[in-house]
Amino acid sequence: VTDQQILDAKAQVGAGGFGCEPASAASVAGTKLLKSEGVIASSDRVVCILTGHQLKDPNATVAYHSATDEHMDEKLASHGVNKAPFSNGPIVVENDLDKIIEVIRAF
Repeated sequence: VTDQQILDAKAQVGAGGFGCEPASAASVAGTKLLKSEGVIASSDRVVCILTGHQLKDPNATVAYHSATDEHMDEKLASHGVNKAPFSNGPIVVENDLDKIIEVIRAF
């Protein structure tokens, strides 16, 4: 699988509330690829093992989720990653406890 597929899968895993390192997300990306090729059927039961810590490669994670054109070109394009369709951009909050609590409650 490509780095693009791996980082997309990592972002999708993260959207579900789980964290994993990019190498572990390769199992999810590979499963998605095999399903799209018809090797794995929708009715098949598949287990993907996720190991490692979600911050094992923080630069790739931050670059993917910061997803500006500059970040893509500067940080990820050399690895074949040129888009971030599952980006979950950072939320900037003032260094104020009340503001932080307000933002958390909004979600």
